[in-house]
Amino acid sequence: MNQLITKNWWMILIFHLSIIGPISAQNQLFLKGYTNYLHGDIMPYKSPQEDANQAMLVRCENGKEVMEWEAEAVPSSFKGEFVEYGVIMGVDIDRAQYSYDIYINDKKYFTFTAPEESILQDVITEGPNQSKLTFKGTMIDAYSDLFGYGFLKIKAEDLPKDQPIRMKIVAPTIGKSSWMMLFKYGVDGNVSWKQEPAVVKSSKGPQQLLRTTILHYGNPTNAVITAGKQKEKVTLNVGANVFRIKVPKVTENTTVDVAVKVGKKVLDEREITLTPVKPYDVYLLHHSHVDIGYTHTQDEVEKMQWQNLDDAVMMSEKTADYPEDSKFKWSVEVMWAVESYLKNTTPEKKEAFLKAVKNGSIELDGLYGNMLTGLSNPQELVESTFDALQVSDEVGVPLESAMITDVPGYTWGLVPVLAHSGVKYLSAGTNVFHRIGGTISTWGDRPFYWSSLSGEEKIMVWVHEKGYSHFHTGLGFTDLKVLLTPKSVFDYLNELNDRNYPYDITTLRYTVGSDNGPVDQGISETVKQWNETYETPRVVLSTTTESFKAFEKRFGDELPVVKGDFTPYWEDGAGSTSKETTLVRNASEKLSQAMTLLSLNNSDIPNETFEQAWRYVLLYNEHTWGAYNSISEPEADFVHSQWAVKQSFALKADSIASELLELALNTKKASSGIEVTNTLSWERSNLIYLSKEQSKNGDLVIDETGKKLPSQRLNNGELAVWIENMPAYSTKSLTVKEGDAYTVEKLITTNSSIENKDIKLNIDQVNGTIVSLFDKKRQKELVDKSTLKGLNDFYYVAGRNPKAPLTTKGNIEIDIVESGDLLTVLKVASSAPGTEEWVRFFKINAYSNEIEIDNQINKSNVYDPEGVHIGFPFNVKNGTVRIDVPFGEYIPEKEQLDGSCKNYFTVQRYVDVSNIDHGITWASPDAPMIELGEITTDALSYGWVQEVKPTQTIYAYLMNNYWETNYKASQEGWHSFRFVLKPHGSYVSSDAKRFSTQVSQPLLISETQSESFAGLITPKSKHILVTASRPMGENKVLVTLLNASAADHILEWEKSDKVKSISLSNIHGDQLSEYSEKENITGWGIRFLLIETTSKVSSK
Repeated sequence: MNQLITKNWWMILIFHLSIIGPISAQNQLFLKGYTNYLHGDIMPYKSPQEDANQAMLVRCENGKEVMEWEAEAVPSSFKGEFVEYGVIMGVDIDRAQYSYDIYINDKKYFTFTAPEESILQDVITEGPNQSKLTFKGTMIDAYSDLFGYGFLKIKAEDLPKDQPIRMKIVAPTIGKSSWMMLFKYGVDGNVSWKQEPAVVKSSKGPQQLLRTTILHYGNPTNAVITAGKQKEKVTLNVGANVFRIKVPKVTENTTVDVAVKVGKKVLDEREITLTPVKPYDVYLLHHSHVDIGYTHTQDEVEKMQWQNLDDAVMMSEKTADYPEDSKFKWSVEVMWAVESYLKNTTPEKKEAFLKAVKNGSIELDGLYGNMLTGLSNPQELVESTFDALQVSDEVGVPLESAMITDVPGYTWGLVPVLAHSGVKYLSAGTNVFHRIGGTISTWGDRPFYWSSLSGEEKIMVWVHEKGYSHFHTGLGFTDLKVLLTPKSVFDYLNELNDRNYPYDITTLRYTVGSDNGPVDQGISETVKQWNETYETPRVVLSTTTESFKAFEKRFGDELPVVKGDFTPYWEDGAGSTSKETTLVRNASEKLSQAMTLLSLNNSDIPNETFEQAWRYVLLYNEHTWGAYNSISEPEADFVHSQWAVKQSFALKADSIASELLELALNTKKASSGIEVTNTLSWERSNLIYLSKEQSKNGDLVIDETGKKLPSQRLNNGELAVWIENMPAYSTKSLTVKEGDAYTVEKLITTNSSIENKDIKLNIDQVNGTIVSLFDKKRQKELVDKSTLKGLNDFYYVAGRNPKAPLTTKGNIEIDIVESGDLLTVLKVASSAPGTEEWVRFFKINAYSNEIEIDNQINKSNVYDPEGVHIGFPFNVKNGTVRIDVPFGEYIPEKEQLDGSCKNYFTVQRYVDVSNIDHGITWASPDAPMIELGEITTDALSYGWVQEVKPTQTIYAYLMNNYWETNYKASQEGWHSFRFVLKPHGSYVSSDAKRFSTQVSQPLLISETQSESFAGLITPKSKHILVTASRPMGENKVLVTLLNASAADHILEWEKSDKVKSISLSNIHGDQLSEYSEKENITGWGIRFLLIETTSKVSSK
């Protein structure tokens, strides 16, 4: 979705401040206009001048957007009247004609107004004291944006001598995404020379290329370029003229005389040094970036990608006899379109496709979609590689690579999942400028091995410096030009050389047109001709696996091995549709519970239904949220139609997950009682709620042994029941009888406090926050009122600048909804900015030290940028924050990869704040995002955080509409955000994993009876957890084990008599070796065990 943003939302003003030409008169001086970066976002973009391609930018948002730089000083020796700076400008044409203020040394000189139309024209803007900005349009790009050259003419007396000149551009604050850019580029004269990184084959022997750029601003004229003995006649047109002159290849540093003349006038004459050309192998990875929507509706995209697969097969057959380097290769990028293609295409086309996969012309890539991996729970990540594994098994080709595109940053849990899927290589072709933080500046073309938390797995990762869009030309790609040009390759290699790139192999993603672009049917011929022309660089059409293997063979031993979370940047967009995000988070947990039940209770397994449900979960968490114009035109039919499909993924995931869970609970024999089921592999204690119908016989509850269970009749008719020490993988039968509710432990309740034997909670009667949470067992106050008013306080950012967030202003109502010996519920209702109403429920029961909070927010429909946050200032002196991720956890800053996002963090299930002797675990089943220490969004206003400072304050980051495209522009209506807090002693990671999983996967209630539900294996160690049980066909279950601690532990288990054999397997259930009890599992290690049973675990 990279290029459409440029086309539709951005205004480009590119200042290339340079010496423009020879001094035209002693009265005027041309100076270098860019010498030093001061402030502003940076992005790559193409200009009329080949070597001007890195720019700063400002946007027309609601906050004050500024970019600032320094220009060359006026020398004290200059006595003339004017100085002049050359500029290259590019303008996104909009009839609104936005205006930008241009300052020199803090004095406003010009208000530049964009032209109304893309016409090659002159635009003159007058300034003070005879100053003038003249813009000459010379180029219209693929998006109808106007580019050209300009001149800033300033009185010399207005500028200090021998001091850098500060310049800045201020964008209007109009809530639009249009922008201006200033290129980080300066030129010393009107002629520049650059040695190209290439050697040309020639009948005269190998020759190097010398590039000269001549800036010319008059009428077309003839010139002569001389380099050594080579002489070439050329024509100079307005603007930057680029020529490549062939000179003999050198094997050592060699000087050569060069010159440019117009008639008898010498424009440039100098001696330059040629150096030996570094040889390169450039591997092209051809694919189409799969946006499931965005550019077109989802159905249209699917058909476009099917056509790409047909075309890829055709091209692989057509180029079968080409030289090896130019044979057509295609990477599918993700499996979404492949999965539906294989189901819907003809048998003949399917056979041809699988043949192309088998012979290596088409490569399967491991992931189902371009996922926002930070939103995925452990089993969802596992499911994301299943389609690729199934097809690779079918054709007998190992799955060795994965691509992820557009998305910057990935959860640490992705490493072991890919590794256990057989994937060795991850090609990360991110967006190159939009909300990517330090992703490319840190890791661009700096390949590394990414190690898992346990250290048992690693994958090789390549973040492509040019992202995936280096060859994009825009949506009008029906008539593709030759895109593999000397400029596109040479400029890139020059950049690598300029930063002393240590390798002689590199990789480039090759996508053409725009997102969802086509197959380039001419690329094989282009590469063939390229390699016939050039000795170096050699270009190779390749797959990810082939290119990474070639690189690894030569340089693998030199790559760094890094550990940490590559905290992602784009997951914040899920906060634009918080209700649906919550639905999907909970649907994935329901699916995990349903899989466990059905795989362990001898039931027929509806595998196709499970796979369909997981696909809807994956499709929701895939990065394409909506249309490219979702923010600028939120009510457009195109926008509504795409959101309806995206929303349906969440609704269907929730619906099918609920149906499967109901099916799993209703496969048992009918009973007159109530049955409670624990689907987890450890003992647990929890409060459950029986409906009015289920508890109609009375208030007294007994279990199958006749033991009374604590209970309380609630005002809504439900019956709360405390279940104590329920064994792993077990069911408990309950009988509700006539009689009084029973409890031993009792609560103490006032209109603003709740207290049990372990904790005491106090609510502020003015603002409704938790002003005290006292851990009685450890005698610790857990609320830090020195930073915020209390726990669970509301903060609303109107706009993008978070410095002064709005909060509630009193006028609260506190009601005691439930008050009994077992359970108390306090309700706090109030107004809150950005909402119609905010209602908080605080629940504590007599037997637990857990505090349940339910925030019910009736959101107002707001289109202006906004953010909703809830603060939790914990008082844990010197406490360390740990964040839960799939199959692990990490400490921010300490265990994050360089270049990670630090403005916000994705949370799987919990955050913990602990010191050496006590702490608190905060579980969040509904909201996936947090900030640490303070509100740090929107990042485009706040700036990207470079370091996470020690803190014990967490902000739940609930809602926003900060994006300029793709995500939703507003949301409204009732939303629920639950949090559960649990104080504890010294931190034990497995305790946090178990507690937070219990919050997300509650005890299940049914009116049925089971005789067969039991675990196949139940680990004896509290640190080793079963995270999933997945049916794998007749009499087979794939069990996932996690050692949820940093220390090694021996696996000992209680084994069901239904177990026939246990094998170590990969993530797809392929047997690797026999597996026996009492084997060591490394700290945070993962094991996939295939268990064969003596009774049916079948599919239907």
